[in-house]
Amino acid sequence: MLPLKELLLEILQNWPDKSADHFKGHEFAVRFREVFPVSLKAHFSDPLGNLLVQNHIGYSTWSEVPYLAILDKRLTETVKNKFFVAYLFKADGSGVYLSLVQGTTESQIDIEYTANRLRHDVPGLEAWGLCDIDLVASKQLGKSCEQGNIIAKYYPSDNLPNEAILQRDLQDILTLYSRARDFYRGKARVTLSDDDVESVDLPKPFILLAGISGTGKTRFVREQVQLMGSLKETYALVSVRPDWHDPSDLLGYVSRLGKEAEYVVTDVLRFIVRAWKDIADNGLSFEDGLLGWGEAEHDGNGIKPHWLCLDEMNLAPVEQYFADYLSVLETRHWASDFEVDNGEPIYQCEALLKSLVFNQLSTTAKFKLRAALGLDQPEYEKLWLYFVENGIPLPFNLIVAGTVNMDDTTHGFSRKVIDRALTLDFGMFFPNRFDDFFSPSYKPKALDYPRLSQVSKEDLLNIEADPDGKKSIDFLSLVNEVLLNTPFELAYRALNELLLSVICFNPDDDFELQAVWDDFMMCKVLPRIGGDAQRLDFSSSETMPGDTLLAALENRLENSLSLIWNGPRIELLLAGRNTTEAPKTNCRSKAKLAWMKKQLSQSRYSSFWP
Repeated sequence: MLPLKELLLEILQNWPDKSADHFKGHEFAVRFREVFPVSLKAHFSDPLGNLLVQNHIGYSTWSEVPYLAILDKRLTETVKNKFFVAYLFKADGSGVYLSLVQGTTESQIDIEYTANRLRHDVPGLEAWGLCDIDLVASKQLGKSCEQGNIIAKYYPSDNLPNEAILQRDLQDILTLYSRARDFYRGKARVTLSDDDVESVDLPKPFILLAGISGTGKTRFVREQVQLMGSLKETYALVSVRPDWHDPSDLLGYVSRLGKEAEYVVTDVLRFIVRAWKDIADNGLSFEDGLLGWGEAEHDGNGIKPHWLCLDEMNLAPVEQYFADYLSVLETRHWASDFEVDNGEPIYQCEALLKSLVFNQLSTTAKFKLRAALGLDQPEYEKLWLYFVENGIPLPFNLIVAGTVNMDDTTHGFSRKVIDRALTLDFGMFFPNRFDDFFSPSYKPKALDYPRLSQVSKEDLLNIEADPDGKKSIDFLSLVNEVLLNTPFELAYRALNELLLSVICFNPDDDFELQAVWDDFMMCKVLPRIGGDAQRLDFSSSETMPGDTLLAALENRLENSLSLIWNGPRIELLLAGRNTTEAPKTNCRSKAKLAWMKKQLSQSRYSSFWP
């Protein structure tokens, strides 16, 4: 076992020299990964086996800021989120910080809020060390560590403390980490002032805002943009025309009216490329033609959601003009840590605009297209070449919101569309409370883009209420028993998206977990159900006898959502103003099913849509 002082010195003295050497198979890189974590773990007690040691020295190239991290798996098992203890080594080797630091994918709003709250409320934390650190970093990973620091102590390489002080400091910060973890997992972390914004990742980047005219659906999208971005840079409003029947109305087309073919660019395509430019500005890198993040790891810090609002989306047939988006939406893939370590691209998606389009254009036409897309600056050279070779994929920070009214002038939605979207009955999720017109009691949480597309067991480990996903799997299985052998039967996609919802909302107990299930029924299951009395008749069913499918589903949910069926449940998308109490609402799927049953009784036809 290396003494702490010897371990830190070895890294500090070797790093500036070794970082210039070839990375793959380097003896120091192997030692950093295999020897140093084991040695560090030997310096603290962990009788319950809750503490993990992780290291980062680089993937295919040397990291600018290496680190050794200690994580409590009851809070997090990844350096991407929550917070942990780490030895952060300065890029120039001049010193090392022992830091309580936040994950690299936390939003700036969450970082500042969490740091201030923990420093203020965790005994002994604020007085322990430094609030600001300088890693001499020029790349995104190092900068995100600087921004994420909660508290730290600095050890210069030419004046390291003795072994006893280093041991004492390590034990002290692990004790503070334990206190901070317990505080963070309590309800105190949701106590926000009016100026604070809570954010939540969306399970899918495509939402339908359905409701009667005048409820504020389009305004809601604008307000979401202003919470985390700007109307000028991260927002595009597109009014859908009734004569749209193919994707060229959104993505553009090749025109052959002139002497040579040219690409006609639309505002939507420019906006999609603008989202990619924001990603590129925050650490996009290309290694061997693959899309990766280098120092920024998975998705960088500071990348803003870009909102594309399709106003009156169903004035034209969505399945026709939106077909390309609907197809590539399901091809999004975030690489696991294992895939990243094996050289896979961090994020992959099929192209919205195929590379074949670029191949049809002359050099002059390509130059015009590049300028029209705002990619003619030198810093976007690699991004442009990537598009030419691979096409333009769907950017992960793009959120599409379609406002929907159902009347005689609009088209209905096929299950192909509904299955790929999150449907929000606007009047139920964000009701117009006339009494609150001047002084609202609640405010919407900021909706952020998804950072996950496919759920693994590891992704669920930190979910207090359902750490293995079994409760949610059993719930959906029971719901699907009602839907078997009907056009509304659910498949694997629905299960994956239920588990994505559980991860995004991270329920602490069964009450909150059932609130997640309730909203999933409203967003993903009930919008699929509709038809006349004959289609919804269950009276002759041998497996699920009952008057109607709606009645059978209601009976099943009454048992599965027993904790919230007849009482209030928490709101997942709203936060209180100047209050520590989370907003409450009644069980939404109970009210919606009652409304749908009434429709069926009165008109012999029922639908989810208001």
